Amino acid sequence: MVATRAQSSAAAAAPPASVRRALQSDDVLLCVLSQLDVRDGCLCSVASVSKAWRAAWRRRCAGRCRLLRTQIGDFRHTTHVTALANGGAIVADYGHFRLEALSPDGDSQAIYCERFETPGAMAHLGDGTAWVLAKDNEAVCLVRWQDGVGLQPPHRWPNRFNHDGEGEFGDPHGRILQLVDFQALGASETPRIYLEPCDLAVSGDRLLVLCCGSWFGRICVLDSQTGAFLHQIGPARQAGEADEFLIPRSLAVHQDLCFVADTYNHVIKIFNFRQRTLVRTIGSAAATPSFDEFNDVDPWRIMHHLGDARRSDLPCEFNEPVGVAFRDGRLYVSEASGRRIQILRFANGFHGSVECLQIIQSPYGMQLAGLCVSCERLWCLGQARGRREEEIPYTESCLHLFTACV
Repeated sequence: MVATRAQSSAAAAAPPASVRRALQSDDVLLCVLSQLDVRDGCLCSVASVSKAWRAAWRRRCAGRCRLLRTQIGDFRHTTHVTALANGGAIVADYGHFRLEALSPDGDSQAIYCERFETPGAMAHLGDGTAWVLAKDNEAVCLVRWQDGVGLQPPHRWPNRFNHDGEGEFGDPHGRILQLVDFQALGASETPRIYLEPCDLAVSGDRLLVLCCGSWFGRICVLDSQTGAFLHQIGPARQAGEADEFLIPRSLAVHQDLCFVADTYNHVIKIFNFRQRTLVRTIGSAAATPSFDEFNDVDPWRIMHHLGDARRSDLPCEFNEPVGVAFRDGRLYVSEASGRRIQILRFANGFHGSVECLQIIQSPYGMQLAGLCVSCERLWCLGQARGRREEEIPYTESCLHLFTACV
């Protein structure tokens, strides 16, 4: 009698087939799974429940990433990482004077350009050469970067003060094909200005170099083969103009567009660099703080510590964006003080609405730096665990590696 009652209760509790089918519908599954964090869903193997759940979970995770490895490498004062075609990445390791290549799984593969003078960023041309930023020399060099693996030059190169019959800028192995001196470029203007290259990217026949100068910044557009200066975007003639930058940190390119992480304006700006026009700005629309209201308080304190309504932890808004990448219609942005990565999608072209697909919190809550996307891998630099520094670049940094959820 007891078994019969239990069987009757179980039968009564089982929903009819029509209800079960309704609960497995796409609308219901997507609604339910949208409440589940991507990382948690991957850890608890949601896709293994059933075929219906697997299909719904793949749609839920499309374009989203999960953490694969963290605390990769040991870098010094490093801010930028560059994608390699195989899913790996290469780091311009400023403090160790070299380029370090990593496999798609995050293992160190090779060291290039030993003793290169303070490399800051890198942009490939695809023919075994790349433009490399020699940061402390305020120069960018076209380099045969894969030559001379294992060679130990007698001194750091390029070197402004050591020529000694070893070629331009003390290059003992003749690997520098072109060199653009931004000190000289700034000195050619009236009045003379200070230009500090901080990032670069190549799009077809154009090399774009992002420069900081005092408070403002500019994008210098050069010929990607010769390094000849063509034109620039910024600096604005006065505060409030569309092309005004406030200590921008990085840029990315896609066809005729460039995406700039305008760090202390807390926005991403998109330009058509051939037409020299601003396409749009992504970020908070709050008013820019006026320094006059603070009775001549040091503006650095205002930007770092005092109130700036443009700083935001909302989706599609930013708190010190420092890294930017674009691939397959998605915009990836890392934030220093925000300590997160946002993956954004343009709903209807670059002028349409922007949707936030995913927010990835920084591993261990540390500040982040530059990022790149290579195949299904997302690479992001950040502070090494245990370090607490407010200023970029960080003394000790590492890589965090993410991969596609499905």
